[in-house]
Amino acid sequence: MWACLTPSSSNPSAIKLAVCLLLFIGGGTNAADNSDIRILSPCSEAEAWKISPKIVKEVPPAFRQFPKMLTPAADSPLRAFAESLTWRQQKKSTDTYRALADYGLARSLHHAAVFGLAAEGFDRLIAQPTSPSKAPIQIAAISCLGQIHRRYPAFTFSAAALNRIPDLIKKGNPSKRELNILWYGMTQQFFSNLDQYQKAGPDKKNVLKKTKEVEKNLTALKGSGPYEALATGMWEIQKGRSKEAIAQLTKFVAATDLTESLEAKRDTARLLLARAYYELDDYKQAIKHLEAIDKRSNELVHSLIYLSTAQLMANDYPKAVGASMGLQSGGLRETFAPESMMVAAISFNELCLFPESLAMVNRFRKGYQKTYFWLRDHQPKGASGKEPLYPIALAFLKGAGGTQADDIASEAAASQLPPYRVGSEWIRSPIFISKQESINHLFRTLRKIPKLVTYSKSLHKSDAVLLKKKRAEVTERYQAATKALKKGETLSPEIKAEWTGLKEAELQHAKLGYSLPAWEKALTNYARRAKEWQTYLIARIEREISAINQRMYGDLLNVMENNELIEAEIWNGASQDIVWQNAHPEFQEMVKAGKISSNRTVAGSAGDIYNWGKSGTGFDGADEVWEDEVGSIRASLQNNCANKEKYMKIQQRQPE
Repeated sequence: MWACLTPSSSNPSAIKLAVCLLLFIGGGTNAADNSDIRILSPCSEAEAWKISPKIVKEVPPAFRQFPKMLTPAADSPLRAFAESLTWRQQKKSTDTYRALADYGLARSLHHAAVFGLAAEGFDRLIAQPTSPSKAPIQIAAISCLGQIHRRYPAFTFSAAALNRIPDLIKKGNPSKRELNILWYGMTQQFFSNLDQYQKAGPDKKNVLKKTKEVEKNLTALKGSGPYEALATGMWEIQKGRSKEAIAQLTKFVAATDLTESLEAKRDTARLLLARAYYELDDYKQAIKHLEAIDKRSNELVHSLIYLSTAQLMANDYPKAVGASMGLQSGGLRETFAPESMMVAAISFNELCLFPESLAMVNRFRKGYQKTYFWLRDHQPKGASGKEPLYPIALAFLKGAGGTQADDIASEAAASQLPPYRVGSEWIRSPIFISKQESINHLFRTLRKIPKLVTYSKSLHKSDAVLLKKKRAEVTERYQAATKALKKGETLSPEIKAEWTGLKEAELQHAKLGYSLPAWEKALTNYARRAKEWQTYLIARIEREISAINQRMYGDLLNVMENNELIEAEIWNGASQDIVWQNAHPEFQEMVKAGKISSNRTVAGSAGDIYNWGKSGTGFDGADEVWEDEVGSIRASLQNNCANKEKYMKIQQRQPE
């Protein structure tokens, strides 16, 4: 990545250097020193370097103040980069000091918001062989890379970096905060291996290999508290061991001190926990955890589907209808949830509300007709199966308020937008969200890099002009002061300070000149890789969208097949109901008169109507999940089957 350069003799310099720009390479065979270097609050505005007194004089004062160089000024990243690069090539720089310089180089790029290139630098530093003095610097790099990964998930840890973490725990003497950073890294490795295990398919040899890697991760996470609980619970779910999964996931969701990265997993864990209880037919516990999912969560739609199904299985038909209707109201009205209508139809049928049940089946047909035909045509072997989906997704995003579609989405793509139910399912996908965030950043980076390169050249030139002027002024004053000295006199402190400041400015200018080739080459090379990254991420999104389409189409086929059976049962029940009501003509009169009723508590009772709050699906998060009429349906839904039973009991008690 980096070229070896020799300073030009035409470039005025206060230092004589031959620089080999080896950015982000571990290098060096010096024995590890015993210095104490700690980086506090890495990659934040509060970042500070703690260097022990025994080695503080060995680190140049300018580099020692590195965190203070990272200011909002436009030249800040380049000057910090130059300081780090100069220190890295010094002969007296040990392996640990070079690691600190490598951190400084990556941190400079991070400050310039070129996060992908910064991530590469941090990752290479983490992967280097470690030592007790070097480990704290590598742990700080893990923290920085973790921050980048959480924001742009495409930029993640390499296998070499993740494999270094156990050594860092042993040699780094990490604090509790640093342990959380290391455990976070190991958890990412677990997720990666779990994903590869799921994709292993029928290859038994590969499955065995991935199983060993996952179990190795779990062993490494022993004693990590919630990290271990989450990873173990997910593995037990994968292996179909519901009881074991419940024990671990319960620990995780009950934790009160989760880090930010783990807190983001809490709703996913609740959903997995609910599914585990569902598998064990413990619907009460499943419902409890489903209702605890945050209403702003990306898991909300899935939680409502599972909730309605669990309530149906628990024979709580009014609540099953209520949860189902929640997906047909407010901000969730156009989400893809065909199962919700099926559950509502079944529930109405079980309540002997046959017209309502039949209406729900017909509502499904009407509401999902367009979705069905669009998905059918866009299956791999469909009429439009070979059309790229990513431009269509971007056009949909633009219509939903996105901004990136202007860059690459065509008018042709915009003209064939998918039904909202389909498009909304695409853009809720965690893979789509994470990859698109990274693509958006790459777009910004590609626009920024030419500006950074141009600015770096103009900065060096403007600095040279200012330095030339300053040199002339200070030299003139220095010479005049020297001539004016009488025997036994010395220069004034002010003149000495000016002269020292000039030499320091010349030194900084020289460092800037030496760093420019490396700075420019790193950025331009990364611009080429960024385009390759875009191509890869777009292809990954294409595969994800195609898989979502196939899954949705399969779901619709299943619901359609089940609805045929439900409809047959509805007509059968309705026919019997008509015969029964004809035989008992006074039944409806008694229901209307209120003499018999299975109505539940009045709508609006806090104990009976679950407060779903806001969906968070709109731009201001103000879309109502639960409309008043839906709450009324659930709270006072008539149970005609129960009414019939009451009617028959009344009839039996009446004297002949």
